[in-house]
Amino acid sequence: SLFSIADYSQVYADFNVFPRDRSRLKVGQVAQVSDAEGLQRITGRIFYVAPVGNTTNQSVMVRVQLDNRQNIWTPGQFVNGELLTSERNASIVVPVEAIQQIKGKEVIFVQTAHATSHAFETRAVQLGKRGAGAVEVLQGLNAGEHYVTKNSYVVKAEALKSEAEED
Repeated sequence: SLFSIADYSQVYADFNVFPRDRSRLKVGQVAQVSDAEGLQRITGRIFYVAPVGNTTNQSVMVRVQLDNRQNIWTPGQFVNGELLTSERNASIVVPVEAIQQIKGKEVIFVQTAHATSHAFETRAVQLGKRGAGAVEVLQGLNAGEHYVTKNSYVVKAEALKSEAEED
């Protein structure tokens, strides 16, 4: 043949998953797909779960359909995927980078109520389930309170420095 005509408006991403996870995967589940660099991201849905595993590596193939009308995705391109296996409602969820450990306890830095500047108190928290980049806070933080999210390690360093100077 001299040429082939192809329609790439819909493409598929194939993922190999552990056999132990096969029972948690269903057709129709949401999947987040990103390129290898993490610059492009798209949501798709599982439309195929292989009925048998790969005998070479014992994985199970899952196929996700992606809308490619903007020609972002190239067949054969390496991608990363996150498959949503369960959902849970949580009252308070914070980014993982907001959590630090001090003296074996998980803490978060909360802005003090009467601070006109950026003053923070160290508050121990009890954590629940973890998800993709987020963690549930069961105790220690109230809804609506302001807390440090990015670079919390800097606030931790300042708190430990102040504590050392007091000793």
